[in-house]
Amino acid sequence: MVASHMRTAFSVPDHPLYIRSGYPSEPFLAEAASRQMYLYMRDSPNTMISILKNNLDHGLIDLGQRGEVVMRVLLRKAYMEAIVAEQGSQGPQPNFSKGCSFLHFLKALFADGHHDRILKATGVEEHTLEDAFKDAVVRFTHFVKAVGDSVVETTAMELGFVRGSAFICHNRQKDVDIVIPVLLDKDDTVAESSMSALLIQVKRRK
Repeated sequence: MVASHMRTAFSVPDHPLYIRSGYPSEPFLAEAASRQMYLYMRDSPNTMISILKNNLDHGLIDLGQRGEVVMRVLLRKAYMEAIVAEQGSQGPQPNFSKGCSFLHFLKALFADGHHDRILKATGVEEHTLEDAFKDAVVRFTHFVKAVGDSVVETTAMELGFVRGSAFICHNRQKDVDIVIPVLLDKDDTVAESSMSALLIQVKRRK
C-alpha cells in the first residue's frame, strides 16, 4: 500500500514485523485526484457513480456506511460543478483548491426547482439564506475522518478550510455525519471568528 497506493508510512519499529501507516490529509494529492476525476467525469459524467455502484454491489462498502459514501460523492460532484461553472470549462483544468461560492455550491447540490425555497429560507434574524451567505465560500477537495467531537467547533473549521478538507464525523456522533467548513466572507482573513459550517445528517429512507 505504501509503495503503490499513496499510503504514508508513519514509523517502522526496529523489528520489521509491521509498520504504522495511514492516509493523512494531503492537499496536493487531493487536488491532483480532483483534476483526474474531472477529466473522467467530463468524458463520461456517470463514471464515478458507476464505480461506486460496482463497489456497492460487490459488498466492498459496509451497509452502514453506504449512505454516507453516496452523500460524499454527491457533495464532491456538486462542488466540482460549482468550481467549473465559476472558472469555466475551457482552457486549463479548473483549480479545485481555489474554492467557490457557497450559494453556487448549494445550487449545484439541489435541483433547479428547489433553489428559490432554499435561498429564500429565513433564520432567527429573518435574513434570507441568500443574503446571509452571499459572500460565503466553501473549499474542500477531500474528506478527513474525525476522531472526536471537536470537529464541529469553529477551530476545526478554520483548519479544515485552510487544508481544503471537509470532515466525516466519528461513529459515536449521532446528530451530524458530515461537516463542511464555510468562510463567511471571501474578503475576510481565514480565522476562527470568520468561520461557520454546513452540517449534514445522512439517514436511510424509511
